[in-house]
Parts: sequence; structure tokens; C-alpha cells
Amino acid sequence: MKNLLFAGMFCLGSSLFAQTYVGMAITAPTPPTADAGTDTVVLPGTPIQLNGNATGGTAPLSYQWLPAIAVSNPSISNPVATVNSTTPLTLVVTDANGCKDTALVTIFVSGLGSQETALTFGISPNPGSGWFNFEAPLQTSGTISLIDVQGAVLKRQTYDGGTQRLDYSNFAQGIYTVLFETASGSSVQRISILKP
Repeated sequence: MKNLLFAGMFCLGSSLFAQTYVGMAITAPTPPTADAGTDTVVLPGTPIQLNGNATGGTAPLSYQWLPAIAVSNPSISNPVATVNSTTPLTLVVTDANGCKDTALVTIFVSGLGSQETALTFGISPNPGSGWFNFEAPLQTSGTISLIDVQGAVLKRQTYDGGTQRLDYSNFAQGIYTVLFETASGSSVQRISILKP
């Protein structure tokens, strides 16, 4: 809230008549805050309901999902998305005053039919205390991501073949998803981190 002070002088003829001070409080409207929902892992071509939302702002609010081709209706808060590869979607919320906010959600795609066997990977020990061995026998390169239950990517690293040591010891006890992505597709596996 901003307070502005206006001063005015009123003259009658050539003599000073009065001086008045007026205080006014001007409240700026609250801009909208966009929420695109939680990242999700799906099979290729599987429809998934998005849960976009917004708080604040001056009604009415308008919604726009990008890329629009990935959703059933890009102008509503909760369209159905259908993608064949891992796709980030942006939600843009605009209020009646033209104030905007954006949020991002990613749909991770796993299990690409006949390629799924080639993307098989192993993690051991599982459950583990935070140190894991990762191996993808049929792959020589890729990206390994650790994702929490909210869908946030906590750590991403490059896979260069063979057995690779993953250090997740700084993360809290719980269930996580490991996403393995290559040029030919992606695959996921759940792991448990147990703390002594």
C-alpha cells in the first residue's frame, strides 16, 4: 500500500485563502500466482489431466498452456495433456489488469515399447543409505535424474557407461524416482533412501 500526500493552495483574488493537505491511500492490486501442478511420469501417448491453478489477481483470470498442441484445450486451467516424449509445459495466467505469472510442469515419458528393454537399468542396493550403484548394460550414455515425490528434479548427472556411483546421501529418508534418459527414450525406477 502506498500513501500519497497531496498539497493544494487555493487563492481568492490576490490573497492566500487556505492551504489544505489531503492524505490518500492507494492499494495496488495483487498479481496472480500461477501453479501448474506436479510433474508426472506416464507411458507414451497416455492422457493425463493437468491441475493448473492460480491465486490472487483480479478476476477474471485467463489461462494459456504452452505448447498448445500438447493439450486438449490450452485456454482452461485443467486440460488433458497427451505427449509421446518428456515435455515441459508452461502455464501463463493473466488477470483483468494484464498482470501475468507463469509456472512450469514436466510430463516425463517412460516405457517406449520395444525400446524399453534397451533402457533397462539397475540400481543397487535398493533400499540404500544414500550411495547407489547405477548400471545400464545396453547404454553407453544418458542422463540420470533424482526426482522427489512432488516431481521436483533434485539432482541430474551424466551417465557415461559401465557402473556409476550415485551419491544421494545428502537427501532425506524417503521414496524417490530415478529417471534415466537417452537419445532413444527414457525409463524410471523407484528407490528408497533409508537413514540409520
